[in-house]
Amino acid sequence: MAEDRQEPQPLAHGGVLAVAAARAHGVSTMFTLSGGHVFPLYDGAVTADPPMRLLDVRHEQTAVFAAEATARLTRTPGLAVLTAGPGVTNGVSAITTAYFNGSPVVVLAGRAPDYRWGSGSLQEFDHPALLAPITKRAWTEHETATIGPAVDEAFRLATAPHPGPVFLDFALEALFGQAGTGTGTGGIGEAGGTGEAGGGADRGFGRINGSSGAGPRQTRIPIRSAGSRD
Repeated sequence: MAEDRQEPQPLAHGGVLAVAAARAHGVSTMFTLSGGHVFPLYDGAVTADPPMRLLDVRHEQTAVFAAEATARLTRTPGLAVLTAGPGVTNGVSAITTAYFNGSPVVVLAGRAPDYRWGSGSLQEFDHPALLAPITKRAWTEHETATIGPAVDEAFRLATAPHPGPVFLDFALEALFGQAGTGTGTGGIGEAGGTGEAGGGADRGFGRINGSSGAGPRQTRIPIRSAGSRD
């Protein structure tokens, strides 16, 4: 009797999974200031079918303000993408404005790699602790396979009553890693590997400082009421 064999799922990096989830919520424009930690999100935008509009501004605060304006004018959630460290902190004033205005904005950000956490990697900073008081939720995703469902969750939360901004960042090896494009939550990113699957970050970004030791993972923040940097 012939054995049943499952066809292997096509692989996609974290940026493709994130963009697909955002598009499912009606997002058509990504506002950003170019930064190396979030390159896969740009690749996901320009290679999507059809491509997602990529609007590169000159200050991260402008990116978030533009995303908020889009949300208020179009009644669809806005999307801003910020690079790690000062890229995120530059967006704080605009995120605070969206919080007080009750505007559904999702801010996606880059983050230093988990396996180098605590060793002073480029622009290493624990963003969720800073963003928690001015967002509905702020957290980090550490695995490529969970990026799609996490972005879907972020948009659902941002648009649920009372609307407001949501912050989500990705460990570098998760965003650059590859995972299967399954048909789970949101129809994307449910099955597959972690940030190390199929070569992980090494395949997409090259080996970073030659270390493989995983650093500590940061605490998930619960729901609350109510120029290139790299």
